Amino acid sequence: GFYSPSARFFAKALPCQPVDTTGAGDSFAAGFLTARAEGLLPEACLAFGNRCAAFTILRRGARTSPARGELE
Repeated sequence: GFYSPSARFFAKALPCQPVDTTGAGDSFAAGFLTARAEGLLPEACLAFGNRCAAFTILRRGARTSPARGELE
């Protein structure tokens, strides 16, 4: 979730069959912060972070960060 002084935002995880959850949180955070730095709204940041995390858990190992084109 994302919290601000005036609002709270939540997004459900994407349905998938995880292979390895190592690095999922880091991947989510990187995606969320990237989207936030690009000026996206919190809902879009959560969705982008979720896509990054989902991509990461579909592969074995923590060094499976997705390329931008793989997420869109």
